[in-house]
Amino acid sequence: MAAHHPESIIALHLTDIGFHAARAQRSDWSEVEKQYLAPNPAAFMEGGYVMVLGTKPQSYAAGLNDSPVGWAALVIEKFRSWSDCGGDVEKSFTKDELLTNIMLHWIAGIDPRGYREEWVSASIKPDQEINVPVGLAFPPGDLTKVPPRELAQRNLRDIRRWTVLPHGGHFVALEDPEPMAEDIRAFFHDLKANN
Repeated sequence: MAAHHPESIIALHLTDIGFHAARAQRSDWSEVEKQYLAPNPAAFMEGGYVMVLGTKPQSYAAGLNDSPVGWAALVIEKFRSWSDCGGDVEKSFTKDELLTNIMLHWIAGIDPRGYREEWVSASIKPDQEINVPVGLAFPPGDLTKVPPRELAQRNLRDIRRWTVLPHGGHFVALEDPEPMAEDIRAFFHDLKANN
């Protein structure tokens, strides 16, 4: 919405800069940006499922919707791999939190088309600028790690807050909610005070 309807957006608070920034073909990448964007075999292998979801989401969904055990296995594996838990998923999440997440998605029906809509359908072009106020709070244990600010600023033109959270991974809002909530509150408080 911020890319296509900025007039409808007050501000964005994000935990990453999105896929579209890294897809741009640029001759002016800095050394820091090149190093950040260099192929990372571990992240590439972890992202293999993203490639399937981005190109053939319905084939993926059919098997998952047919197997509650298969769905649970996938969710638990992602929570374990993508959280800041050092391989012990229960260090970051209770069994009740994991089962609730699994059940909410299971009951609603698993629909993995979001990846395709996000980046394969190219709803946001690689060089498209976002011109609304942005707050960024990066969980240090996420797969994408903390990007160089100059890379973020290529697309996100009005960065007002840049925070590296003390803990957390991809699911930081569930894994370590207090620092995340405080960062969101501070971002919007400052935004309101300055407008």
